[in-house]
Amino acid sequence: MFGCFSAAAASPEAAAPPPPASAPPPGRTPDELKVLDLARSAHFDELIQFLSNNPDLIFTTGKSGYNVFHQAAYNSIHPETLKRLYAVGGMRCLNLLQFYSQHGNPRGRPADVAEAMQNYEIAKMLRGMEAALMQAAAEAPAQAQHADARGGHRAVPRARDGPGAQAGAAAVPTCGPSPGCHLPAALGAQASGAHPAEAGLQEPSGRVGAALVLSAVGDAIGFRNGDFEFCEYGQDIEARIRRLGGALGIVPSRETGWPVSDDTVQHLATLRAIIDAQGALPRSSKDAGAIDGLMQRMAHWHVMTWADMDGRAPGKRCGRGVQALSQPGARWDTAVAYEASEKPQGCGASMRAMGIGAVYHGDTFRDALVAIAAESAALSHHSFCGCASAVVSAAGCALALEGVQIQAWPQIILEDFLPRLQQYLLHRPAARRPAADDVSRQCQRFAQPWRSQGMTAKQIADPEQRDRHYK
Repeated sequence: MFGCFSAAAASPEAAAPPPPASAPPPGRTPDELKVLDLARSAHFDELIQFLSNNPDLIFTTGKSGYNVFHQAAYNSIHPETLKRLYAVGGMRCLNLLQFYSQHGNPRGRPADVAEAMQNYEIAKMLRGMEAALMQAAAEAPAQAQHADARGGHRAVPRARDGPGAQAGAAAVPTCGPSPGCHLPAALGAQASGAHPAEAGLQEPSGRVGAALVLSAVGDAIGFRNGDFEFCEYGQDIEARIRRLGGALGIVPSRETGWPVSDDTVQHLATLRAIIDAQGALPRSSKDAGAIDGLMQRMAHWHVMTWADMDGRAPGKRCGRGVQALSQPGARWDTAVAYEASEKPQGCGASMRAMGIGAVYHGDTFRDALVAIAAESAALSHHSFCGCASAVVSAAGCALALEGVQIQAWPQIILEDFLPRLQQYLLHRPAARRPAADDVSRQCQRFAQPWRSQGMTAKQIADPEQRDRHYK
C-alpha cells in the first residue's frame, strides 16, 4: 500500500499556559468529556485505568487540537506513567504522537510540547515511542505477505498489544491490489463476457483511472499529515501553501510528507472488493445473492485495511464498524445495527463510495448503484444519512461519467436517487428494514441543504472572509 505515516517536522514555541479548558464542540459524549478533564487535570493514573476499559477513547481531542499525549507532555508526566499510557494505546499511539496541534500552546507534536516545556527526558521518550511504532507499522505489511489474505476476517490489533507485538499487527494483511495488480489497469482491463455493469471497468477514455488516482491526490493534499484536515483556519492553510511555492510546490507522496489518509485506504478496499467480484457483480438491486457476495468481499477488505491505518486519522465510527465485523461469526449485514439517529453522520461512508459510481453509471443501473452504495455504508454508518451520503458520492461519479452538468445534479439526486434509496431500504428483509417514519423524516432532513444550496454555494476568494461565512 502506501506505507506508514511520515510526520512533518515542527518547531516548538516558547512555553505558555495550556489551552483553556473551554467546552468541547457539541456532540461530545460524557466519556469523551471525562478523558479531556482527566488529561487536563493531570490525573493520569485514573485516565489510564479508564482508557484500559475504553481504549478507543484515547483518540479524544480537545478544541485546541491537544490529545492526551500533548497534555501528558505539558503536565510533565512521570516517565513510568507515560510508559503505562503508551502501553494502553498500543499502535493507536502513532497517530497521536505524530499529530501536530496548530492551536494549542505550545504547539506541535507531543514531543515538541515536552521540549518547549524543557522536559527533555519526556521529549526523548515520546520520540522513541514514535520511532518504535513507525518501525512496527513498516514491518507489518512485509510480515503480512506470509499470511493468508483470504483466510476470513482477522482480529483488529488491540490497544494493549503495544508496539512490541508486531505479530498482532502482522496478522492483518494490508489492503490493496495483490502482487502484480495495478489498480487503474485492473479497472480498465477488458473483462471477457462481462455484463453491462462491468462496462464501468472498461471505460475507454481513461477517465475512471484518472478519477481514482486524482481522488487519492486530493485526499493527500487535504489531509497533509492531519495538519490541513484538522486546521479550522483557511488562511493558515493558504499561507502554508504559498510558502511551499503554491500548487506546484506540492508533491503528494509519503516521502514528501503528504501521505493519503484513511479515506483512500478505505476507498481502495471498496475497489478491491469490486475487482475480486468481476464476473459476479450484481446487475440490479434484486440480485440478493450477488450483493451478498460483493458485500462479504467488501467487509473482508475493510477489516484488512485496519493494519494500514496508523497515522491516517480513521474515524471512530469506521473503527467501531471494523471491530463489529471482526467478531467471530460476524456477518456484514447484521454486524452494525440500523440507527435511527437525528445526528448527521456519513462522511466515513461517503469517502469510500465514489468508485461504485465508476462501475454503475447509466440509467439502467441506478437501482444497483443505490443498493450497493447503501450497503457499503451499512458496514459502519448504518443510518439513513450514512446510506444517503454514500449514494450521493457514488452518484456524483456516475453523473460525471455520464456527462451530466453539475448544476443538474441536485435535482437528479432529489428526484431520482433519494426516492430509490427510500424504496430500497423499505423493501429490505424485515429484520433489516428501518421504520418508514424514520426513513421519511431523515430523507427530508438530508434533502433540505440540497434544496436550499444546491451546487451554487457562495464563492468567496478571501480565506478569512470564507471562514467567517461558513463557520
